[in-house]
Amino acid sequence: MEHAKRAFDTDSTLPRLPIPPLKQTMDRYVESLKPHLTETELQETQNKIDRFLAPRFEVTDNNGQKIMYSEADLLQRRLIEFEKTQQFSWLELWWEEMAYLSWRAPLFINSNYWLTFTPYPKPYGQIGYRDVGIEPMESGREVLTNVGFSEFQVRIAAGIINRAVDFKDMVENGLLPAHLVGPKPICMNQFKRIFGVTRLPRPERDEMFKYTGYTKYAIVMARNQLYKVPLYTNKGQRLLDGDLEDLLTKVIENVQRLKDNELEPPIGILTGGHRDRWAAAYAELAQHTNPEALSTFQEIQHSAFFLSLEDFCLPKEGDDYSFQRLLKSGAIPGHNRWYDKHMTMVIDRNGNFGATGEHSPADAVVPATLYNYVVTKVHDAKNLIQKDKPTPSAFRAIARTGLNKDHPEYNDDSVEDPVRLKFGKVSTNVMGMIKETEIELKNIEAESLSISLQYPKYGSNFIKKLKVSPDAYFQMALQLTYYKLHGKLAPTYESASTRMYQHGRTETIRSLTTEMATFINAMTNPRASDIEKYNAFTAASKKHSQMLRIASSGNGVDRHMLGLRLAYSRLRPLGYEPYCDFASALAVFSDPAFTKSSTWKLSTSGLFPNELFSHTGFGCSEMQEGYGMNYTINPNSLRIGIEGKRGPRAGKSDVMKFRQILKEVFDELQNTFSRFAIEKPVSTISSKL
Repeated sequence: MEHAKRAFDTDSTLPRLPIPPLKQTMDRYVESLKPHLTETELQETQNKIDRFLAPRFEVTDNNGQKIMYSEADLLQRRLIEFEKTQQFSWLELWWEEMAYLSWRAPLFINSNYWLTFTPYPKPYGQIGYRDVGIEPMESGREVLTNVGFSEFQVRIAAGIINRAVDFKDMVENGLLPAHLVGPKPICMNQFKRIFGVTRLPRPERDEMFKYTGYTKYAIVMARNQLYKVPLYTNKGQRLLDGDLEDLLTKVIENVQRLKDNELEPPIGILTGGHRDRWAAAYAELAQHTNPEALSTFQEIQHSAFFLSLEDFCLPKEGDDYSFQRLLKSGAIPGHNRWYDKHMTMVIDRNGNFGATGEHSPADAVVPATLYNYVVTKVHDAKNLIQKDKPTPSAFRAIARTGLNKDHPEYNDDSVEDPVRLKFGKVSTNVMGMIKETEIELKNIEAESLSISLQYPKYGSNFIKKLKVSPDAYFQMALQLTYYKLHGKLAPTYESASTRMYQHGRTETIRSLTTEMATFINAMTNPRASDIEKYNAFTAASKKHSQMLRIASSGNGVDRHMLGLRLAYSRLRPLGYEPYCDFASALAVFSDPAFTKSSTWKLSTSGLFPNELFSHTGFGCSEMQEGYGMNYTINPNSLRIGIEGKRGPRAGKSDVMKFRQILKEVFDELQNTFSRFAIEKPVSTISSKL
């Protein structure tokens, strides 16, 4: 991806998201059904669509012309007129509501994005099993709890905060480089929705709050307590890393002094649970008779981001498997997190670093860009923390001597101390909701599993020599793995960016195509020759690349189908519409074929190439034989996070077997197709943004 000079300069010049032609969408929909249905089932669905598209209403439009309309035409016209009333896109607000804000299930594990990062190059003061008097656990998959906080943790946290503030200032001052795909700019609006964004619980449908002022502080959580920590001096100057270290140290000293009866209840856990329960608790807490809670909620909403300091850690002998799990969950499921915030950074006692966030304001690639910047800067050899070398500070010298000769601009300035935030009177009813949520999240955590596969044998450099798209290659590997594990094909969701349009988000790539199914049949047919397999392989890749282009251009199936459904259920009839019961439309919308083809057993998304993210994911809500997957295709390696369910309700889901078979599939594809590789890679379509 190339960059222009400044972000946001070209956003207003981008085209609006199109409303695709009806016949085009329906034809592509039927084509996408072929791998899922028998010929009889497919014909039944085709008959329903034919009736939906059949002209049977004579309509006199606003220009006095008589036109024959179908039920589909009537809904399409409603959608077109609705589009004219929307500031940026016909889809934007509907998508936020339907995909995120109206979802009532817990955000915990099921929805929020998460990332963990490669370890700091030169840590110090880390502890392991024997430091706390226990023997190492097999494979290192254990977490040390209640081990306090550390100097290194505070120092790495301060550096992370300030690098995030560097990025925030670039966004808020319009200095962030804009992104280009080839020569064309793409929409940068989502970068305005990283900082100061909070999901607010409401009955039936949540709201998204974006603070439009200048975000001046962050909220730091430690042992479920919340502290408002300034990011700037009282005169608006940036704090140095050493000054942030001192503020974080004050937070830790305060929380360690608190007695059990002085602790605020773990209100944050409610943000992870069922949305209607949290909405009820929020409404009770935020009454005008409870000004402390009202003030705290406002401070949360106006904060730039959250940072969680943990008194647990991955032991120094560990393999970071446990840290990626507890990044999402907490040492006790749901504790020391505020799941409604779009951006929460998490640092454990040993300095392991990760991030999680609420998904509705932006697609995960956007905060991933921020974190790639932050981790790159923090890991920079020129800025590495040294045990015996103090971090630069403005106010330490002033505190000692009243003067800082190295930074005289701070001599007549000051910084506020952290402020502990409270919730006032918390009723027994709300305390009961906290207990209910603790049980709920403990059960979700017990039923969920996430692991990663780091595959070092090859990456995009090798894949391109096979004359296929790296993203298509990965999708073929996932589909083949699913088939080998479960003996059937998987309805597959893959996200494609539509940021070539104003306020564009995503469209669905229905990755299971007829060509993909043919490829799976060839790979699992012992009588198929390598050339037959390769021909099926390249045909599936070509089709996938075509599907990616279609989806990225806003001409996919699923968003348009959503628009037609909502045109029926929410938009008023146009003035010239005849009466219609929309029976044919309802037959299409309720068709089992749609449900079957969009019950995503594989929910997938890719990130840009990078070497700094060790684990990534966005949850998995499909209980039986469903997997959530976020992957990265680097030049010489492949990486994927695999999430799924376990236990009696999970059916035959098996995340561990999926990872093992996927590794074998990567080997198999290389062994089968290496002889078709060409040394000079051909030009292939780019993977998703």
